[in-house]
Amino acid sequence: MSIFARIKSRFTARAKALIGGALSWAGVNWTSDLCASLGGGPARNPQGWLNAFKTCTQLRAPVNRIAEDVAAVPFHLKRRLPGAVGLNGKVPAEIVHEGNANAVEAWILRILKQPNPRMTGTRFRWLIEVYLETVGYAPIQIIWETVRLNGRKTQFPAQLKPIPPHRLVSLPAEGKPYFVVLGARGQRVEIAAGSVIWLNLIDVLDPYGMGAGAAQAVDDEVSQINYAGVWNNNFYRQGASPGTVVGLDGTSHDTKKQIQGEWDSKYTGVHNAHRTLFVDGKITVNNLHPTHKEQDFAATQQHLGDRLRFNWGMPPELLGDV
Repeated sequence: MSIFARIKSRFTARAKALIGGALSWAGVNWTSDLCASLGGGPARNPQGWLNAFKTCTQLRAPVNRIAEDVAAVPFHLKRRLPGAVGLNGKVPAEIVHEGNANAVEAWILRILKQPNPRMTGTRFRWLIEVYLETVGYAPIQIIWETVRLNGRKTQFPAQLKPIPPHRLVSLPAEGKPYFVVLGARGQRVEIAAGSVIWLNLIDVLDPYGMGAGAAQAVDDEVSQINYAGVWNNNFYRQGASPGTVVGLDGTSHDTKKQIQGEWDSKYTGVHNAHRTLFVDGKITVNNLHPTHKEQDFAATQQHLGDRLRFNWGMPPELLGDV
């Protein structure tokens, strides 16, 4: 049996072990919503976590740093030296490179260097680590290819393709030995369990479930950062509710509309901030919104950033925050 046949056999055996009743969810008709809820925090599904990674700088910084460090680790293929005796019972091995690789080893080296036509090995490992840190699981599809080796036909993994976690609809279950994912056009695609490498970070509350990313521990902090950003946008765009109430004593309705029109055209928006408006008559002004200083935004943002870095045990200097 070739090395890749053994690898496929192990993948298939592992998938069958997952299906074989050890999991509490076996036999359940899973839906995409249920899988999404298991893959994210209480208020964030997998797509929500990936969006947060794209839009939240405080979350992206530590996760991206970890993913880049993981992706930068060089991978080596080693060959055991038969008949040699090593120290402490270890079998001696030599590093395989393109110059001394046989046909099978050359195939493995190519997969490590370029898992699929659109990703180098470095970018592939970076993406997988981002999925694990945020969502908690990173399924990888194996694209098999039948080749002839030493006069025999065998299957080799021709490509490795990450499956976006938010496109995973259901896991294998009893009587359903395949994963279901959403294709690029929204169609449901069945992928045999033996053609998927299942990587996840164990969820301590559900060790046989989908998994839980480290980012879920800072779900509240990420939400606060998002809400603060929305508040800031509304503040500068004048928001949906009035920040100030102006009382004009004895002014007619038409006059109020005229003043309102002038105010909206000349004194709202970022570029018109802090301009002065003079009107006739007695005016009462009541500010309803606290200022940025009263909200203490700078200190709050710094505190939330510290909380996120603390979650990954990462000092601020490592992210260039000095």
